[in-house]
Amino acid sequence: MCTRPSCDVVLPARKPTGRPRRYCSRRCGRLVSYSREQAAVRQDRERARRRRAAEYRRHAEANRQRRRAYVREHPEKCQKGDRAYARRHADRIRARKAAYRERNRAVILARDAEYRQRHKEQKAAYNAKYRRRRGLDTGGTNNHERRARRYGVPYERVNLQAVYKRDGWRCQLCGLPVDPSLRWPDRMMATPDCVVPMSKGGGFVTANVQLAHWNCNSRKNNQLMRGGAAVELPARRVSPPSQPAHSRVSRGQLAKNRAGSTSG
Repeated sequence: MCTRPSCDVVLPARKPTGRPRRYCSRRCGRLVSYSREQAAVRQDRERARRRRAAEYRRHAEANRQRRRAYVREHPEKCQKGDRAYARRHADRIRARKAAYRERNRAVILARDAEYRQRHKEQKAAYNAKYRRRRGLDTGGTNNHERRARRYGVPYERVNLQAVYKRDGWRCQLCGLPVDPSLRWPDRMMATPDCVVPMSKGGGFVTANVQLAHWNCNSRKNNQLMRGGAAVELPARRVSPPSQPAHSRVSRGQLAKNRAGSTSG
């Protein structure tokens, strides 16, 4: 039988004289020779790769220093090459980083927590600088204080829960009750409203703050109250079908509810 592994040809009986045949044809012989040559080439490549890896390990520190020196001498060229590589292999880099974070999630969280603990002052300084650069610096205050300073009106810390209880958990714009359990992004959640808006000179103080639905507050915008009565809110856009039915109240109904609450 032919000695080539993938050939099943049965060789004819050998003649009494002459050299014994190993392959059924010259083609089988050439294929076997080519396979042996390719195996030898692969072995040579593997030996060369291992030799280069061993050489790199022996001179790892010298290679790193040489790389650092080259980067210092040619920073623009290195940055340009790094950016080009990142653009060409963005998906590969993103996948590699995601896989690393997934494998080392606990280590990364512990390392970040330790870093924040060691560099509290540097982190606070960086955040303050970022807020100043972006125009977000409020001096550690809330949004109401920032707006009060912007318009130059008085500001004081208002106990919103006390204001809401004072108003009986009823919206001072539409007269409907306010559910204390509602949270963002519900349109009927409780929000503080300035009777005289800050943009009109009113301050964020207890006497000028009242309870209002988020929806009514946003529709009122910066309008003034007329003699303590509810303002005629502008018509708002039609709510999508997914909105709750209690958030779609007409202006006439708002006025009726307000009149009923004031008369009672």
